[in-house]
This record gives sequence, C-alpha cells and structure tokens, in this order.
Amino acid sequence: MRKKEQGPRVIFLEVEVAGDGFDATVKAVRTAGYLSKVFRGREKNLLKSFLKALDEVDLLVTWGGGEKDLPILTAKAFRLGLDPSPLYEVFHLDLKQFFEKIFATQDTDVEKASEIIGVKKRVGKAEATAAVFERLKPVLRTVRPELAL
Repeated sequence: MRKKEQGPRVIFLEVEVAGDGFDATVKAVRTAGYLSKVFRGREKNLLKSFLKALDEVDLLVTWGGGEKDLPILTAKAFRLGLDPSPLYEVFHLDLKQFFEKIFATQDTDVEKASEIIGVKKRVGKAEATAAVFERLKPVLRTVRPELAL
C-alpha cells in the first residue's frame, strides 16, 4: 500500500549558466526536494526534460529566481522553440523575496540567510534553499496559507 502524500510536492531550484543575461547558456538545472535531479546535456534537451518534470510539482521554490532564473529559463525556452508555460503552471515562491521582507534585509545570499536563522551550512544552492525553507515553514504557514504547507 502506497503512503499517502501530505502537502504540496515541493522542489528547490538551482540554475547553472555560462555567460550573462539572456545570452547566457543554461549548463544545468538542479532540483532538490520532491524531485532531486540534475538536468544536463544539450540546452534544448535539458530544458525540455526539466519543463516536462514540472508536471509532477506543486510548488517551485527559488532563491532570487523571480529576478534571474525564471526569466532566463523563459527566454531560453522561447528561443529554442519550447513552451515555457510549465514554469508558470506551478506555484512559485521566491524565498529570497520572502526572507528579505520578513527580516528587512537586501541582497541577502542564501548562505547569509542560513547564518541569520541558525541553519547549518549546506553544499549547493538548492539544498541550502531547502534548509532555509524548512526553518521558515512555521512562518510561511501563517503568512502564506495559500501554500498549503
């Protein structure tokens, strides 16, 4: 008998690029959480696989992804003839924006955020974002009830 899942299926995103801005090349997309995977290979193939994998996800959590990762992934998908809509069919939480609002900080990287709230240092941005998310979950439940955590 399969164990019933509780709460949303959450992934934490890390995008590795070479270059700057919309001309950057997506080298890898790493996820942690419900779907822990590294998407690599030719840019079009890795984006296609990542976008398809989002069908299994309810909540996409990023650290600064609203300002950088999602716009780059969206632009790349369009340029490569892919449909970027799966990025917008999942609920997105930019944890950096939430953190900076709650703690009245600016330009805080995930390592500094971890330090501020007493979270043990993690290797990898996706894993560090997941740790900060877990620590902030009680506040998120109260302030962002639509996340259904």
